[in-house]
Formats: sequence, C-alpha cells, structure tokens
Amino acid sequence: MDDSRHQPAPATYPYPMPFHAYIDESIRGKIYFLVAVHIQSADIGWIRTHVASKLKFRGVSVHMHHESESVRKQAVREFCKPPITVDIVQATIERSTLDARARALRSLGDEIAVGKCSLIVLENISSDLIDKRILRDLGKDSHHSFPEYRHMTPSQEPLLQLADIAAWSFGRGGEWRQQLSSHVRKVLKA
Repeated sequence: MDDSRHQPAPATYPYPMPFHAYIDESIRGKIYFLVAVHIQSADIGWIRTHVASKLKFRGVSVHMHHESESVRKQAVREFCKPPITVDIVQATIERSTLDARARALRSLGDEIAVGKCSLIVLENISSDLIDKRILRDLGKDSHHSFPEYRHMTPSQEPLLQLADIAAWSFGRGGEWRQQLSSHVRKVLKA
C-alpha cells in the first residue's frame, strides 16, 4: 500500500473517531517516561501492515534499546510516516520504578478516559497485575466509558513497536526527541 498519501495527524485530541492506545515505557536516570501512541481505529490495519513490513530487522521486531544507530534512525523515520499522536507522562522515580509507573499510568489513564479510546494495549512486563488494578480502578472512577485493556508482547501486537520507538526517542532527548515533535500532543508530569 502506498502510505505516502497519509500525512501525520495534527496534534489535536480527541480524535473524531475511536482510537487505540499502545503504551510502553522508558527510564532515563531518575525519570520514568510512559508513552501512549494513539492510532485511529480506521487506520490500524494499514499501519499494522506498514509496521510489519518496515520495522523488522534480522527477522525480529525493533526494540530500540538493542538496535544499532542506523536501525534506530530508520525506525524513527518509519515511525513519523503514519498519522499518529503521542501522549507522554514523566514521573520522577522517588520510591521505586513501580511507584513511578503507577503514578504515570494513573495520569495517562485519566487522559485516555476522556477521549474515544476503545482499546489500551500495554507491553507485557512484570507490573501487569498492578497495571490491571490501576486501570480497573480508573474505569470505576471514570464518568466516561472506560476502554478495554490488555497486555501483549510486540510479537503479538506489532504496533507496540511504535510505542517503544516513541518512548526510547523521547527519553533519549536531543534530535531524537525533536524528530517526534510533530506527533507529540501532550507531555504531562505525574
């Protein structure tokens, strides 16, 4: 599919249509970043195809922490092509990484709850039970219809690679962060 006709989405929110949020993390020193990549439901099919064809190196999914500079640069270029927006939550690690993640997820969940999000996908990590409790509590407290959520791996859901690219690049800072700027809708502190 020719994806050159798709322009990056303006950083507006909420989407006029339902969207899915793909969430990953990055840790830089004492700062914990939780990043949500928002994709309109109508675009998920072609973006998943784009990611599957453009973001596989050596036959495996991209994981920015383990990639060479050239692979990272290509991954960020491909990240910038689809119409997506990104929300980022920064939390200072005070007591523990899990505490920072919990605060960040609560902030991000509040943001997502007011939009037309129909699905939240988080990368499968050791905090799955804590994540589920936080999201369940947010759903109970929400005045809106709270989205379904699930934990998956990038091999199960290739779109999690976009969240990994955004989290790593934003956390790295400098020109890496600058390349994402047209897609970043909001940066929050937790």
